Formats: sequence, C-alpha cells, structure tokens
Amino acid sequence: EGLIIGFEFLFRICLHVDDKNALEHIKATLGCGRFTSDRNTITFVISSIEDIKEVLIPVFEEFPLQTPP
Repeated sequence: EGLIIGFEFLFRICLHVDDKNALEHIKATLGCGRFTSDRNTITFVISSIEDIKEVLIPVFEEFPLQTPP
C-alpha cells in the first residue's frame, strides 16, 4: 500500500476573468482567500484550514446549498 505523506483541503471557485469582480466581492465579504489566474480563468482559493473551519463552514451551515431532490 502507498504511504500518505499529507493532504490538503481547499475551496475554490473558478470563473472567466470577466467575472473577477464577483470573486473580489466574495473575497472581501469573507475576509480571506487568494486569487490565482491561468489564461482567461481566475480562481478564488481558500486553503487555510483555519479559514475553512472558522469562516467558510459557518457560511454553508447558515446558507446550505439548495440541491434538487
């Protein structure tokens, strides 16, 4: 069996660069995260486990994703 050296949790949203303002709004509202870009795509990433635990998870607890039955 393979040896697991580590792991990483991250949250990301990828959009076209024309929609950067939406991601900037999300980042400003949450007060955490960073941007990366590649060609015509911009990505908002939260990789800090503390930010995921203290900021992101409470948002999803308060506003659960609505999925079809």
